[in-house]
Amino acid sequence: MLVPFEQLSNDARVWVFQSILPMRTQQKESLLNFMNQFCTQWQSHGNELMAGYRIERGHFLIVGVDESNKDASGCSIDKLFQGLNEWQTVQGLDFFDRKFVAFIENDQVKFETIQHVKSNYKSGNFSDNTLIFNTLTNTKTQFNNSFVQPISESWIGAGLQKVIV
Repeated sequence: MLVPFEQLSNDARVWVFQSILPMRTQQKESLLNFMNQFCTQWQSHGNELMAGYRIERGHFLIVGVDESNKDASGCSIDKLFQGLNEWQTVQGLDFFDRKFVAFIENDQVKFETIQHVKSNYKSGNFSDNTLIFNTLTNTKTQFNNSFVQPISESWIGAGLQKVIV
């Protein structure tokens, strides 16, 4: 059952997919159609799942499922990943390349490899307040609270010491 993402419970399970290439208008419209159809028909062991999604900044697809009535099974989650993989192959995007971290620079979404971002943070090229996108959120509450966060509060900043010159 498709519901607006905002209506999912705060405990809803969330997956964040990112594409380093921005979605063109046609790709976004195609993704909206695909996700509307997918969420409307998404089931777990024959039981309808309450699911929603949203597209953020032309690079991110956030999918949520409310598991308060029925958990999303491994098979149903596999169907989501398989469906997105098939969709992206046709559309020329890649939602599964996890080598890159997204951050904000001059109000634009930029992407660098994880190693490059860590290096820039350690060397001081990125400040503690450089905003990154946290694609590791697991719940809607986590998404709402930490999807965009300062690098110093992120998984990248954890344990890294900046070089002070």
